[in-house]
Amino acid sequence: MGKALTLIVAPLGSVKYLRPATYLAQDRRGRFSCRVESKGKVPSAAVTYVYLRRMFPDAVVRVLGLVPESLIAELGMASGPYWKAVDELLSLQRRHIEEGVESSSDSCGLLGDFIKEDNLELRAVPLRGTFRLSGGGSMRIDVSPYDSQAMAAYHISRKLLELRAADYDAVYVVSDVTNAPNQLQVMTVRAVQGAASALSLAVPVTLGFSALDPYVDDRTELTLSVTFQRQLPSIRLPTRRTSRLLSPRRCAPRDVVRALVGLHGKPIRAAISSLTAAAASINVGALFLMPYFLEDALEKLEGLGRGPSSSTCYSAAALDAGQLQRAILDLASTFVEEYFTLTKVTQGGDSVEVTRYADFNEDFETMLYLALAGGTTIKPEGGCLNLNELAREADNYSRRGLGITITTEIEHDNIVNAINSSKDEVKGRLASDGVCLYELKGHTSSSVNNEYTARNLVAHAGILENAVKIKVRGDGSPMACLSGDCGDCRIPCGKLMEIIKRSLFKVVNLDKAHRSPPGEASRGRLSLDM
Repeated sequence: MGKALTLIVAPLGSVKYLRPATYLAQDRRGRFSCRVESKGKVPSAAVTYVYLRRMFPDAVVRVLGLVPESLIAELGMASGPYWKAVDELLSLQRRHIEEGVESSSDSCGLLGDFIKEDNLELRAVPLRGTFRLSGGGSMRIDVSPYDSQAMAAYHISRKLLELRAADYDAVYVVSDVTNAPNQLQVMTVRAVQGAASALSLAVPVTLGFSALDPYVDDRTELTLSVTFQRQLPSIRLPTRRTSRLLSPRRCAPRDVVRALVGLHGKPIRAAISSLTAAAASINVGALFLMPYFLEDALEKLEGLGRGPSSSTCYSAAALDAGQLQRAILDLASTFVEEYFTLTKVTQGGDSVEVTRYADFNEDFETMLYLALAGGTTIKPEGGCLNLNELAREADNYSRRGLGITITTEIEHDNIVNAINSSKDEVKGRLASDGVCLYELKGHTSSSVNNEYTARNLVAHAGILENAVKIKVRGDGSPMACLSGDCGDCRIPCGKLMEIIKRSLFKVVNLDKAHRSPPGEASRGRLSLDM
């Protein structure tokens, strides 16, 4: 049969939707039953299995499900009622098919195979303890049963070390840690990198932070991350809502995935293998743009571009690192010029440049970060931004030659306090390095932790290239007040603070971007590029 394609899914706790009109419900006693509802649910391990079986019909797909100990008891997995309920769900799906209700017969069949073929390995996950990671270091875990994502890094690295690389075409690691704290994502990356390095894997290792949904339709979001040796660019595909907002084209996420990482239908593993050598020394995040931008991007990469000159056309089969890098920069720059706009606020000869997105949602924002900045994206789900922690991680990645983009949703008081608490020291150092820094004044509260200071940003100023768009003068002195209504012109305040609270900032070099007339920026997140 050939080599096996192995998929590792961790953990099994989350679920994805299965259509149509069925629902796998659990009562207070933990018993499962099927109900007719608008949508049904099945374990992420199962839907991921079906997805890969569709993509690689001739491959052997094995699944490792990591389940917290308490969840195994709660779901009754040891005695089988959970899977019995899934089987009932499939039976109900088949009845829908027989009755002519819209559904996907091959999906039901594959899910049935998933259950019957006994290719799911359930592994109990302890909820507390200190674990050594194969990539170096250790991780202390003390989480609730429903935060079992924190264990993914440890178990992924252990499982990778059990694999014999020669037996596989590729190894796919899929981990539901999208909602985990940023340091756990970093740990996962390190664990997989360390395990792959220890194995001297000659095959590509793909690391994803979300289970893949095979039942993709216009409303389905997919998240993938692709590892080229030690490079970790990310891909995020938008939902239909974003696509409809930006383009009249309709492109199903599944087709986008096939075209992006398969290069017009070629097997994913073959496409990755063909690009691995060329991509070993550069970041390829900008290759994976948005669905409506896909056609043009792939045409350029495959030598089919209709650009103004041959320099915009590339052959994916014969790219060296330099050519691929130029292709990426070319595509990214086109992307910037078409979709990146600026709001420029001028007061008394000083200017503030603020990125402005016209109501694009978070998916678009994430995609733009990846296309422009590349590197590993760490995205906490809000709360305070620990600058010390992020500076350390940025330094670690920088030492290994990896770029890192840190994106967070943050209350403005925290960042104000963080910068102001050491602004004199920061200002002098960053100005001398030709780096700009936010200088803000706002209403800080006693709850703000003063440990979240900018001192570590000073220590790592060499990493912060073109870090911030609010500029200080060449001598390091601050800008004048933008609003002129507060009586204190040491640092920007007033109108600027409103922009910060309601705007989407992206810290990149925007010299080539088109500039829009001054206007009001839309809501979004604050971003630091480390």
